[in-house]
Amino acid sequence: MEHVTLSIEGTAEEVQIALRRLAAMAQKGTVESGAVSWLGGEIANFFNSLQGNAQKILVEIARRSDGYNRGELLSALAFQPRELAGSLSSVGHTLRRYYPMKPRPLLLDPEKRQYRMLPEVARWIMTNVASPSEDPSDEAHGQQEDR
Repeated sequence: MEHVTLSIEGTAEEVQIALRRLAAMAQKGTVESGAVSWLGGEIANFFNSLQGNAQKILVEIARRSDGYNRGELLSALAFQPRELAGSLSSVGHTLRRYYPMKPRPLLLDPEKRQYRMLPEVARWIMTNVASPSEDPSDEAHGQQEDR
């Protein structure tokens, strides 16, 4: 006989959404991995538990969540490889300690040397944390108009 213990935290609406998703996955037979999607409140708690550099990295990756080249990420953040590795190590530690059953929000494709972020995590970061980035071409265009 199998025994399942399930804990879902969040607002009433978030809990209802999570239960619907779980029921749909069970009907489709897609629950094997044991991972349950991230809820907005969980993403907020996870993100807010990170140090400043780790947060900066996640915000930058969220801007190009479908694939951010590692070299370009280092340049965009003006980080040394060790700074990036150390901050991402702290992200991994937080995930393993507090969110062991959640899908990894950030993955590295070693062949392409690209970081990818789960869409729901990227969406939350872009909506709640990130400020719109300025397009450098817009700035150059504006300077030309002032002349």
